[in-house]
Amino acid sequence: MKLIVGLGNVGSQYARTRHNLGFMVVDELARRHNLTFSEKRAWKSQVTEAEIKGEKVILARPTTMMNLSGEAIQQIARFYKTMPLDMWVIHDELDLPFGTLRVRPGGSSAGHNGVQSVIDQIGPDFYHWRVGVGRPTVHLGAADYVLQNFSESESGQLSDLIKAVANQVESDLPYEPTAASYQLL
Repeated sequence: MKLIVGLGNVGSQYARTRHNLGFMVVDELARRHNLTFSEKRAWKSQVTEAEIKGEKVILARPTTMMNLSGEAIQQIARFYKTMPLDMWVIHDELDLPFGTLRVRPGGSSAGHNGVQSVIDQIGPDFYHWRVGVGRPTVHLGAADYVLQNFSESESGQLSDLIKAVANQVESDLPYEPTAASYQLL
């Protein structure tokens, strides 16, 4: 069984921001498999289950704000008795150019507060699915940048990026993902 979590912030004001890229990918996976998320208040998450390529998969969207994502993931993992290496956490990454993906087990948060929350709750040994959003080209702080909507040029490629990450997730099921970097666009 794999627990695949997209990190993001709930609320319409955040829906199309860089910080919600993880939500967008799990939403695409749910759409492809005709799945509907259910609110699980005790877990502080929206969750759905499926079998994909013979593997039981739990897709989750924490309903905490990004910086408390670990609380939700810990609750879900405890319920399903999921080991860290069976957890795939998909999130935005400032240190990668837009359109790239880096997958690997373990590692640091690289300053990402949502990822740090997950590490604080379950340790670092889950699979990090870092989806590049690049660094701001204007004088913006990281927090302001990731909470902005994608630029016009990025928005034109966003659907392709989301689909490419979802394709990679499906490609790696039911096995462990290959630790690698991918240029998706």
